[in-house]
Amino acid sequence: MSRGEGSPLEQARRALALGALKRAESLLRQAGSASGEDILEDLMRLAELWQQSGKSVRAARLYEEVIERTERQHGVDSAELIEPLRRRATSLLETDLPHEQSCEPAEDCLRRGLRLQEQHFGSQTLDGGWMLLDLTDLIQDHERCEEAAELARQAWDIGRKFAWEATALLFEATDWLVWWYEAHQEWGSGVRLLESSLELASELLGFDHPRVAELMGSLANMLLQDGRDVEEADHLCARGLDILTLTYGDLPVSSDLWPRTAEDLAQIRLTFSSLYSIRAHAAFLRQEPLGCRLLLNRALLMLDVPQDELSPEMRASVAAAHGSTLQAMAHLVSEEGDDAQAERLFQRALSHAEQGDPDRLAGLLEDWAMWLEDRGRQREADQARREAEDLRNG
Repeated sequence: MSRGEGSPLEQARRALALGALKRAESLLRQAGSASGEDILEDLMRLAELWQQSGKSVRAARLYEEVIERTERQHGVDSAELIEPLRRRATSLLETDLPHEQSCEPAEDCLRRGLRLQEQHFGSQTLDGGWMLLDLTDLIQDHERCEEAAELARQAWDIGRKFAWEATALLFEATDWLVWWYEAHQEWGSGVRLLESSLELASELLGFDHPRVAELMGSLANMLLQDGRDVEEADHLCARGLDILTLTYGDLPVSSDLWPRTAEDLAQIRLTFSSLYSIRAHAAFLRQEPLGCRLLLNRALLMLDVPQDELSPEMRASVAAAHGSTLQAMAHLVSEEGDDAQAERLFQRALSHAEQGDPDRLAGLLEDWAMWLEDRGRQREADQARREAEDLRNG
């Protein structure tokens, strides 16, 4: 069949350009079966468009067809298989198919893609690092925690190797590992990771970059949780706040002079709030209640952002930060002997935390249960613990 204007292949490409996906798919199959032409690129584009339109199951099936065609044309160990394997894994994980039809084949695709990446390009490549992170998330979601952490550390090592070419992998892997170390309370390992990442980030970006300020806050929190030097942690946060203030001003807003999207503004304010909260923790440990209260109020002020235009993920992050800050204030006023106010703050914290991450809400409920238990309110404490357990098991 000719490749003229009226051929199925040409018609399929016009349909693709117009977004007529079903017609394009039909014509591509017709063109492929009739002529045996290499239409892999067009099929990949079609699958991507199906995925972007929310038809992830259809996209996954089309990527599977691309994989099968590629195997026939180039062989089962060809490098051309790497990208469709990765894309099929992504589309499968976006579906609502059962575990054995989504997660298991997605993991197989990623592992096969990694094997081919190593076979053709070596074990230390940026593309391989990103696939390792994709596999890390999948493994962690199925509670294979130690295996996930090991994969993330491999990705982090690759990120370090290529940091002077591109920083994204290094920082993404760092953020994932920081979350993991915090969730598993492996503070010493977190400190070592962040000290190395902070040193490298300062060299890559400069000592006054906002990303450096974020890492300073994470390191300070790890130091406090590990029972290390309170003064060092406080100094890190103070330095981080100086960097943020120099970059964004002391109370970041969106203006005609410096317009910021709602999402960007919320992220900036969250970083400020986190550093103020960590400094408040340091003040609390030094038994400086007035300084602690001032810093916590400042942290809350930073969380006063319009939420209508925020993504669900960002709204959840802001809600979680609200909950954590109010929880800290509850402990502060409790230390001062005002149990009635502490209870009100706990209730406000729980209300905000319900909009955030279930694991954080479970942790807050357990803290609330301990507070109730200390005051002889055992029945309420038991109820809070049951709610926390239900969240973790749900």
